[in-house]
Amino acid sequence: PHPESLSAEEQLRKFILDPLREVSDAVSTPILAVIDALDECDDSRVHSLPFIRLLLHHVNDFRALGIKFFIASRPASEISSGFMLDSSLARHAQLIVEDVPFPEASHDIRLFVEYMLWLIQQDDPTFRWEKRHVDLITNNSTPLFIVASTTCSFIRGQNLRSNRSAQERLERITSSFASTTVVGD
Repeated sequence: PHPESLSAEEQLRKFILDPLREVSDAVSTPILAVIDALDECDDSRVHSLPFIRLLLHHVNDFRALGIKFFIASRPASEISSGFMLDSSLARHAQLIVEDVPFPEASHDIRLFVEYMLWLIQQDDPTFRWEKRHVDLITNNSTPLFIVASTTCSFIRGQNLRSNRSAQERLERITSSFASTTVVGD
């Protein structure tokens, strides 16, 4: 049968649990399964609440197999209510991005920006960036990682039809940031 003709329970068993049971003795480290943008998965066939219930129902199977899940989502009441089924909160932990201390978010964003600019430089050896570029991008992005990601994508030229070089895009965006930056206390 085609996977889409199986229920979510059957898919979970056939494509995740059963194969992992067969190799569990050979795998000595935990397995991390990442589910990103769960809030965007609601369509006519998949709804987040039943999916969360399914995962919670199999939490002991996942533990036995050394599987951990990292689920990312925008705030959504259906998703939050799904995790309320685990009333003891013993089987999951919630991290709200807005609750991450500002210095930690800034540090993580800075590391990301430095890495992305380094990648651009690997593709284009003429590309040069300085600490001030990283500072401007980080300061204007924190605490929203998506701003840093979008800025770096713009600099890299992803999905752009532009004659400007990455260097020109870097200078343009950081000049824009510099002209709008408000220095606080």
